[in-house]
Amino acid sequence: MSNKYRGKRKHNFYSNESRKKFKYCLDTGLQGFLCTCNNREKDCVREAYNILNDYGDKLFGEENIEDKSNLEHKEKDTEIEDELEREVKSLQKSTNSGERRFQVVESGANCCVFIKAKIPDPVKLAATIMEDVQSTKTQKTRYLIRLLPVEVTCKAYLDSIKKAADSLFDKYFRCEPTTFAIVYNKRNNDNLLRDEVIKSLALIVEDKNILHKVDLRQARLTVVIEVIKSICCLSVVPDYFKYCKYNLMQLSKNEDEYPSDNAEKTAVSDTTEKENEKKPIEKSIVEPTEEKTSSEKECDSRAETEISKVDGNVTPDNCASAVEKT
Repeated sequence: MSNKYRGKRKHNFYSNESRKKFKYCLDTGLQGFLCTCNNREKDCVREAYNILNDYGDKLFGEENIEDKSNLEHKEKDTEIEDELEREVKSLQKSTNSGERRFQVVESGANCCVFIKAKIPDPVKLAATIMEDVQSTKTQKTRYLIRLLPVEVTCKAYLDSIKKAADSLFDKYFRCEPTTFAIVYNKRNNDNLLRDEVIKSLALIVEDKNILHKVDLRQARLTVVIEVIKSICCLSVVPDYFKYCKYNLMQLSKNEDEYPSDNAEKTAVSDTTEKENEKKPIEKSIVEPTEEKTSSEKECDSRAETEISKVDGNVTPDNCASAVEKT
């Protein structure tokens, strides 16, 4: 066997490393944004970085990307051992400091990207983006469709979801009575049952304040549950249905030019209800009568004149004979 074939190894196309799209994977204890797209994940990530950095700098200030270790190294003159220790520490920090304010994470589902965020409030950032897009009606993205904020990630088990929701709901539902809804979506997971999760979280909301009411059309607060494989993403979002389920493409459209199906149905139902209110209520149901032709009207008039000529009580047989004579 020749030397040129000795060092070569066949590439394994089925290894997990070749399947990984991004450096990090979705795990528990994260917060950020869940982004959906149509088969253009890299373009979606690029657009998500642009819009999040743009609005994030306005809300939370610009991101500082300065390495403080270099400044300290210039100020102090130390021995060789200290320099070696500092280099080791700087290498350890470089692995962690490579993470920016917004870092893409592999979610484990197609057309779905998770962006990890190091900001105090991702819900506030997403709400400001949606409010701006709705007011200006400008399309800011082409491949990024939905931008959902995520406050808590936990294991996709009912007990862990209850535990995470209990601590999260203290922030939103220990207040005056309001309306709420619960939205549940799952991807690549068959262990959880939708009805069990919704009922258990609704009971937790009632425990915080029993006067909260369910509104599935115009809820003030919406509990969004997104299950991807073995991870559950939880968040409480304001005006979920008002902002078209946090759909950037739908928000940028004009409601007059592109009315939704639900809006048309509600408009038709409202008009029919108003028309029914204006009409007087009839006491009896009247059968529909067909319009008679001129010949039928002449026959009826002749029958009536002949029936009137007959003296005494008129029987049905006499009426029939009078009609036959005509």
